[in-house]
Amino acid sequence: MPKSDSLNEVQIDQRGNDSLTNTEGHLLKVTGAICNLQATSASTAVQIGTWHNYVIEANGARIRVTLNGQSVNDYQSTRQQSGYIALHAHDFLSRLPLATTTMHSVTYLLPLVR
Repeated sequence: MPKSDSLNEVQIDQRGNDSLTNTEGHLLKVTGAICNLQATSASTAVQIGTWHNYVIEANGARIRVTLNGQSVNDYQSTRQQSGYIALHAHDFLSRLPLATTTMHSVTYLLPLVR
């Protein structure tokens, strides 16, 4: 398993909780942030208890995050570009009900130029 400082982690946490200090409101830890690397470019405050559309795109070094149709993060990573995709919770109180989870692997074919 790779070290966590070589991975990219996209947050899903309305509180912006820092589990090391047990404090909330950290901009690098709220929904849509690239954890500890880049805050969101737009507000991601949403009503808790309603369904939301959350899209995470990773294409090479670029990671784009869209929440309910609004782009909230566009990040160029210097970290590892291949590996695991995972969903995790920090503790048993961290609940994230998912209605539908879909993963797509997309390969772009470039036209042959002669």
